[in-house]
Amino acid sequence: PISIHIDNSAKGNLAPVLNVVGRVGKGTQRLLFDGHMDVVPVVGEWSVRDVVAHLAMWCARAVTWLFQAERGAPLQIPRASQPDWADVNAQDLATQRGRPLERILADFHGAHEQLLKRLQSWPDEAALFDARRFSALRGESLADYVLACSADHDAEHRAQIEQWLEHSNRP
Repeated sequence: PISIHIDNSAKGNLAPVLNVVGRVGKGTQRLLFDGHMDVVPVVGEWSVRDVVAHLAMWCARAVTWLFQAERGAPLQIPRASQPDWADVNAQDLATQRGRPLERILADFHGAHEQLLKRLQSWPDEAALFDARRFSALRGESLADYVLACSADHDAEHRAQIEQWLEHSNRP
């Protein structure tokens, strides 16, 4: 899987975060095509539609964490070990299956737009990169969490979809 990380020289600087989130989100959006959204399997047992819904859910979580942090509220971070993430993702998938494609795409685009807006208006860049600022993050910065659930996550699944596209017989 592709992983995008901010190098140490960029720590504490919001501009590279905005660039990475915007660039990866747009790259993922370019892969979306109606004719193959429901083909299974693309990623595991998920269709492209399922992956897009999954990415929208995690990006929306990142937006929520930024909103909570900005207001001084406790961050509602799912506490799970690796096997438990499958349960979280399965629950998310169950809530998304059967939703109209237009709503899923709107959620995907809307979550990414909101994430960029929230980051652009973030009032305290130092807090975003301070690994000690939010105890719920257990020694990681909010920027690391946001990137993991947005740009890194999008890039990971985008690479999987691209690999599927290379090996599929799509016109």
